[in-house]
Amino acid sequence: MLYGYTGKILDVDLTLERIKIRAFRESFYKNFIGGSGLGVAILVKELSPYTSPLGIDNILVLAVGPITGTLSAASARFALVTRSPLTNILGESTAGGRFGVFMKRSGFDAIIIRGRSPKPVYLYVYNGNVEIRDASHLWGLDTFKTTDILKEDIGKGDIEVAAIGPAGENLVKFSAVVCEKGRIIGRSGAGAVFGSKNLKAIVVGGNTKFPIYDMERLVKKYKEVASRINQGEVKLRVYGTQASIPSLLDFNDTPIKNWSMGLWEEGKKKFEWDYVNSVYKLRRKACPSCPIGCEGVMEDEVEGKVKAPEYETMASFGPLVLNDDLKAISKYNILLNKLGLDSISTGSVIAFAMEAYEKGFWDEEKLGKVEWGDTKVIEDLIKEIAYKSSLRGILLSEGSYRASKILGIEDLAVTVKGLEVAMHDPRAAFSSALMYATQPRGGSHTDLTYLNELRGLLYPEISVDKQLDRFSIDKAELVIKIQNLSALADSLVFCKFGFLGGVTVADLIEFINSVTGWNVDYSWIHETGARLFNLKRIFDVRLGINRSDDTLPKKLLTPLKEGSAAGRVPDLDTMLKDYYRLRGWNEQGIPIKDKVDDYLIGYLPKDYLDILP
Repeated sequence: MLYGYTGKILDVDLTLERIKIRAFRESFYKNFIGGSGLGVAILVKELSPYTSPLGIDNILVLAVGPITGTLSAASARFALVTRSPLTNILGESTAGGRFGVFMKRSGFDAIIIRGRSPKPVYLYVYNGNVEIRDASHLWGLDTFKTTDILKEDIGKGDIEVAAIGPAGENLVKFSAVVCEKGRIIGRSGAGAVFGSKNLKAIVVGGNTKFPIYDMERLVKKYKEVASRINQGEVKLRVYGTQASIPSLLDFNDTPIKNWSMGLWEEGKKKFEWDYVNSVYKLRRKACPSCPIGCEGVMEDEVEGKVKAPEYETMASFGPLVLNDDLKAISKYNILLNKLGLDSISTGSVIAFAMEAYEKGFWDEEKLGKVEWGDTKVIEDLIKEIAYKSSLRGILLSEGSYRASKILGIEDLAVTVKGLEVAMHDPRAAFSSALMYATQPRGGSHTDLTYLNELRGLLYPEISVDKQLDRFSIDKAELVIKIQNLSALADSLVFCKFGFLGGVTVADLIEFINSVTGWNVDYSWIHETGARLFNLKRIFDVRLGINRSDDTLPKKLLTPLKEGSAAGRVPDLDTMLKDYYRLRGWNEQGIPIKDKVDDYLIGYLPKDYLDILP
């Protein structure tokens, strides 16, 4: 019996309008789990290295995991993987909320989308029934209107919608897929892949059951975790991520003025918690089965109840562009979600444009003024990028890396492997340098290694049992352990904020065993996480990634002149040598065949094996 799974994977060819239902062996699930691990395992078998991200032969895989849709705390999440149009390598992202739960209840562990429809369509998946439906009437609409129309037309309460907006339709390289008007598959440009396939939305729902190994044990564990969290002081529930900026500015962790400044005392005052809450008047909302409830909800005069800006959006459209207008940031957040844009990449490319303008590399006559902190210009640029409605909108829609190449000012772009770096500065916590340099999708922050150095976050079950000096370069072991844990979390699919809110690794193990009956232990986390991480690395290596790509942009290797991290830069070369050695990779950053997990070696196609030393 395959506990925790439906045992079915949906495979949809939009070109042929062909629908298949596939099944995989239990060993496949147990070794690749679900979520991003399962998705990348499918990409490995399905994609050619010559596949164009926006070509007809690219595929999308949406996947849930064994604990999705169960009482496991912090498990209401799903993953999407594809080849990224922004970076040309692995594109992956996860989102919380109800979509993952209703996808599982629709009857499938994963949905594969291939081909290209000749006209706009949406996919409707409900209780194992699948339809490709016309979406011509939805094309051109924003994600809010699309979601409202689909829910009204279908008329069921147990469905959720993942949709693209104009940015995805216009193939903006960092466009997003939007669920529930604010739950975002943001990073890597999956919205453009939807758009390239004329896929406007996916609707999932139903009440399909799947087997749980020990429901009584699961319920008991959930009650124990929920009680413990509810009786404790959960800062994430009280403050969400919206209160993080002032303290992280003190660490030099939040970037200022396109990563160029270390202090911004005047602007910092506007991000203090009391002022933020007076403007946003935040209420908290929880995902299904989550006892933490960290999501911020606010009331907008036009849209009504909406998701409030989170830390990354507040930082991207606040200190990064020298803007301290919180109401403007809220307006941008709604606009980004409606148009379907990743806030990190959008804020970053706008900051890049502002610095290019300031330093005289921006043709004002052709591209207009783009001055720091200009709230009207920021709003205009968001729209122009999404619609590609101006020359500068077209330029910036390519992302910071390509735009910097076109203008010949690569030193102003802050990207790793083509992905805009998230709002945490590696000069403030050196583990971030190693994390960014080695992440499979590029400049991604979601493995949270820096929280050990800055906040003292520990995982004693996997021997992360002490806080490390943030300026120490001895970080390879810390980064590997947390990356492995994160790779597993993204495959289960488990929300990493669960760890911040009081769910322990021991709790997670108990949830897994209660649902699946696998009887795994802490060593399994490292073994499985390493397998999943190596899988992603090998996928990228086949696309040409090596040591030369495991680097940081010039700005992040240039010391700040002020602040608590002034004068500090990580010795990335030394850190990488330690990391490669512990990972079992050669000096070029390629996994060594004899040190790779046996199951993975047996699974990989020959053309993958041939590139391994």
